[in-house]
Amino acid sequence: FFCAAHCCCQRRTGLVCVMASAAAVAGGDAAVRCLFIGLGRMGYPMATRLTHDVTPSRMMVHNRTPTTAQRHADEQGTRAISDDDLGGAVEQADVVFTCLPDSAAVQQVIDRVSCSFRQGSIVVDCTSGDPYVSREIAESLSKRGVGFLDAPVSGGVKGATAGTLTTMVGGPEKVLQRVKPLLGTFAKNIVHAGDVPGSGHALKSINNIMNATHLMVAAEGLAALKKFGIQPSVALAAINGSSGRSMATEMRMPDHILTRNFGHGFYTSLMNKDVGLGRQLIDATLPPEATILRAAAAEYDAAEKHVGGDTDYTEAVRYIEDKAGVVLVDDEP
Repeated sequence: FFCAAHCCCQRRTGLVCVMASAAAVAGGDAAVRCLFIGLGRMGYPMATRLTHDVTPSRMMVHNRTPTTAQRHADEQGTRAISDDDLGGAVEQADVVFTCLPDSAAVQQVIDRVSCSFRQGSIVVDCTSGDPYVSREIAESLSKRGVGFLDAPVSGGVKGATAGTLTTMVGGPEKVLQRVKPLLGTFAKNIVHAGDVPGSGHALKSINNIMNATHLMVAAEGLAALKKFGIQPSVALAAINGSSGRSMATEMRMPDHILTRNFGHGFYTSLMNKDVGLGRQLIDATLPPEATILRAAAAEYDAAEKHVGGDTDYTEAVRYIEDKAGVVLVDDEP
């Protein structure tokens, strides 16, 4: 549908189109037109942060649930884009951001509106996605003169709201420089992972498999200590002043596990998806003798089956607790 309606954009070729788009993006000009696709827990506040650098009326938003896009438009002055108008919005945009559940969803959107992209425009995929699929998307878009960056983020909903996320960017440095002011609206730490498309997604997948591993290791260690007779809070007081500390022991354990509120705001299913992507990368690059992260991935997959995918990712520790026969809270005096 969109290809038939919007392939006229392919006639807009040549240096004038490319340079005009580059000029609109470079420097974070408020005149740039952006389209943000995917207003989930992370995407909604990220799109809001973009309005700090982009004139809200030139900021378009789309979500599979139209009422969410309309709410964003009502609250922020952005333009809600319907499914029927998505191709036209892509044709207008200098930069298209995607923040979707997985790379399959991104690929589906890109395929749907592929003929609508203007030469010189840029796609920035903030999904925690598959690095190998990202390479394919980048190659496909490059044939149309469209730049692509994979730029997954870390830092949670709080970081997205505050504009303090870390983003790990894969793709050409020259393309990154064109959109860096926009990324800076929601990311305090912008790391160029490499010129190869998919580098950002590869780095994010290993970050998250390490995150899950730290959580499970901390839970198993505290379970052993509690069964020995050492209370979790006492153990953490020592560990967090010692070499065994991690974000899991410093933040997740005291804030979400010992309190039993399990409220970080990231689904177990999404973490396990990222863990699976990390496992895929390890299988593609390391020999069978590299077993540590593979074992951790298997444990987290078992934990999701145990606690359910719609739980907070910190609830995976219940799997460790149930196997050990302990609950990671201090006993009553």
